Amino acid sequence: MTTATRIPTQTEYEAREARLYAQQIRDIETAPLADRKEAAKEWANYLANKPALIAERISWLLNGSYGFWSYKVSREIAANKRLNRTAGLARIIAALEWETPHTMAARAFRALSTEQQAVINSLIQAEIDYYLASEAAELQD
Repeated sequence: MTTATRIPTQTEYEAREARLYAQQIRDIETAPLADRKEAAKEWANYLANKPALIAERISWLLNGSYGFWSYKVSREIAANKRLNRTAGLARIIAALEWETPHTMAARAFRALSTEQQAVINSLIQAEIDYYLASEAAELQD
């Protein structure tokens, strides 16, 4: 006996991806406190000592490596000049890569020196600029 499986429509696929992304974020935000603190500590270490790696992971986020819905959300953030795009993308990657809740990720960023904040912001902004330039070039082709 075989059961036929059908290919989901684009709308069904997007709805499923949105649910999975929301559940992933919810799981991170509601993880045990000890796990969240450990994740935040690791995130803070990478912010202070390896900002280029964070920028690289944001480039992965913008190319869809973390899934369709996170790609869609990050693409919308990158394109919206009214948002603090670097903070938005940093919080998403902190959650997806380091499993750090949004508030703890923001707190770790605020704990950096002004110079460290400038470095990480410029690296993330460079990834945003590269992404937007490649999108614009694709539209011209």
